[in-house]
Amino acid sequence: MPKALRIFLKNDKYLFSDLSKLIYTLIEDFYTGAAGRKILSGAVLVYQSFGDMMRFNSHWHGIILEGGFDSRGNFVFIPIHSLDKMTEVFRRRVIRFFLDRELITEAFASNLLSWKNSGFSIDAKLRLYGSDDKTRESIAQYLVRPPLSLSKITYEPFKGKVLFKTKYNKYFGENFKVYNGEDFTQRAPCVAALTQHIPPAKVHLVRYYGLYSSRSRGIWKNMSCIIQLAPVGWSKKQEEQNTVKEDEIEVSSQEVKGGAKRSAWARLINKVYGINPLICKKCGSEMSIVAFIMDPEQIERIMHHLIKQGRPLSDIPVLCGT
Repeated sequence: MPKALRIFLKNDKYLFSDLSKLIYTLIEDFYTGAAGRKILSGAVLVYQSFGDMMRFNSHWHGIILEGGFDSRGNFVFIPIHSLDKMTEVFRRRVIRFFLDRELITEAFASNLLSWKNSGFSIDAKLRLYGSDDKTRESIAQYLVRPPLSLSKITYEPFKGKVLFKTKYNKYFGENFKVYNGEDFTQRAPCVAALTQHIPPAKVHLVRYYGLYSSRSRGIWKNMSCIIQLAPVGWSKKQEEQNTVKEDEIEVSSQEVKGGAKRSAWARLINKVYGINPLICKKCGSEMSIVAFIMDPEQIERIMHHLIKQGRPLSDIPVLCGT
């Protein structure tokens, strides 16, 4: 999307939602036109507002089904090859989108359509096979990554500098920036560069359409066309997920049992950070949780006591009085 239109997404953080729907409608229309009949497809679209070095660069990523099902339940494979015509249709629909909302004028819309380099582009080089769970998970993690990766930041304590290193960027003409430590955390330009990518409360940047929508996924088990093409063991897995044993239902409370909570908590930390918080670093034995301390005053007292005793705090920085 050209820079001239990105400013509207920067000022209105809800605008991406309708544009996400526009993108999926474009995909369905393309499939329907190619097949000559109505096609129900599926897509997971993710809106990202950031480019490299935290600059504002609104764009979308997606995991899209190549083809879909017709009204008889037959799957129609529709490969995506040449994207020139689709890009042009996308360009015209987006410009019409802004024009209908009176965000741009007719003259400005005509000017955008006259550009030789439109600023719009669609890329579909990556192919993902249904059985490739590892690649699908890696792509999903990439789609929901944060605007700032800690792996790109290095703090130099001797000079108090923050080094921001990334791949060479043609836009900036460099591959790193150097900030004063105080500037990076407290000065307005750096803080604004980070906060401009924070979405409004309760707004989801990941959108599910067609067969991947929550409404459709709820009735997959009743769709024979889905069951026929599903991988081996899928139906059984769905039955196990949807079956709840009567002796596990707690009428008085809908909360998850404590053991299940702890197991999920430890599993997620291990998945993200590569460490198991319930494994002792000294002997490798499994530890059990005695209690959760949530009172800030009590936590501060414990940490001060550990410092006086000269005991390590697992290299976690201690922020007292905050």
